Amino acid sequence: RLEGDPEQNIKTALELLDEAVDVFATEGDRERWAATATNLARTCLQVSGSERAASVERAIDLFKDVLETRPREREPLRAEAFQNLGMSLRALPDGSRAANAKRAAKAFRDALDTLPPAAGPELRGAALRELANLYFDEGRWAKAEPLFAEAIAVETALLQTAVYEAG
Repeated sequence: RLEGDPEQNIKTALELLDEAVDVFATEGDRERWAATATNLARTCLQVSGSERAASVERAIDLFKDVLETRPREREPLRAEAFQNLGMSLRALPDGSRAANAKRAAKAFRDALDTLPPAAGPELRGAALRELANLYFDEGRWAKAEPLFAEAIAVETALLQTAVYEAG
């Protein structure tokens, strides 16, 4: 909701998404469960204050669960789950920053490796950008620069496609 107390809105959303995840798990609807669990995890990342660390850990666990429900073949939804996992690991306030960054980098690389050749360039560009930003924040310029260059190329091609009627 755009109105009301943002913290209360997040709390309400978490409660409702929790219920929906349970319903889809009980019904055995794996696709809807995975989509709802992803929304729940993304909402967990919006929690602030003293509950933030536990909420980010929960998001990480949810993204890992979503990855276990996805087929092992290359597919966009699996790649997106890896990217979400990487962003969650970067947001983790506890633990070793270097260890969290290493785990996040692996998740972003897994996202890139999981993308099928026919996947849309927007997913590839986003994963490249996230990995490049991670390396940039770590001061690892030599690793960040080619990833930024590739992300720019992918997203420039996407923009060029979008500005024409056929795109």
